[in-house]
Amino acid sequence: MHVSFTGYQSVPLKNLYLEENYCDEFIDELREVAKEENFGVKLTYDNDMWLQDSKTIIERNGKPYCIASSGVSNNFMQNMKCYDIQGEKTWGCLAGGDTFLGKFENGKKWLITGKKYGISKGSIERISELYNVPLENIFFISPPNFHLDMSLRPIDKNNVLVNDFDLVKKALPYLDDGSDEFSHYKQNTLNYIEYMKKNYSSADEICNELKSYGFNPIRVPGVWGSEVNFMNAIANQHNDGTFSYITNSSKCSISFYEKMEKYFEIYLKTKVPNVRKVYFIEGNNFKNPSVFNYMMNTLDNKNGGIHCMSLEEPNFEIWG
Repeated sequence: MHVSFTGYQSVPLKNLYLEENYCDEFIDELREVAKEENFGVKLTYDNDMWLQDSKTIIERNGKPYCIASSGVSNNFMQNMKCYDIQGEKTWGCLAGGDTFLGKFENGKKWLITGKKYGISKGSIERISELYNVPLENIFFISPPNFHLDMSLRPIDKNNVLVNDFDLVKKALPYLDDGSDEFSHYKQNTLNYIEYMKKNYSSADEICNELKSYGFNPIRVPGVWGSEVNFMNAIANQHNDGTFSYITNSSKCSISFYEKMEKYFEIYLKTKVPNVRKVYFIEGNNFKNPSVFNYMMNTLDNKNGGIHCMSLEEPNFEIWG
């Protein structure tokens, strides 16, 4: 089995790790967020834009421990040791971006992952052992996209944000400025939504599955086309029970795009009142700007955003 990234629900962050070759465009913005949110931003090297895509930081004996696939460089593993994080190349992790770890309100660990690829009984037992998650708390979700982190986002307690394209369609008139650009955007987005509905699981299916596992799904208008994705996000938990949400910006040279992030922020804070702040990362150091900002370009052309490019290290002492 291919070892790959596993994300987290909303947890108190200690550090985010970035690939030094692929973060110049947005690292200054993220460092400003980290300073305000009181976590660190550290650089490492594996020559992999999707830093999370073959390694993850888990908790072992109360300390952070990095597990990675055989393809991860020895240089990366040694670099993590410089940050006082031991680790190993092993097997038993899950497909990149397709898995989240968290805890129920009773403290029991859970793991959710996509159903796209079959997993044998032996592999499930290995996953349980590796992540220290009870077998009965390993849950399979029908794929809403090629990876779960493109369409859903576990947050605090048992709550999980789920993208609902019907909510996005209902919001489109709010963007309409009568321009040709909007007409072009609207048609492309409706085509994109139809494609996604034909090829992946619906919000109804995902919400029903989550409910059956004991989660509370919260529908949000999170994906506004291949270039705008607010589900692909990092969540930082605070001591007072609130959390902050760090995601991709839609601000660019076309004015109606900026309305998307404003609409999403208001909607999210209405549905989840304990969101303290929402940060939108643009990639302000982008040397070759076009119509879209850096994050929009990356989503549209390379199918990934801020969550895919950041490796999370929870503060296990606080989270535990």
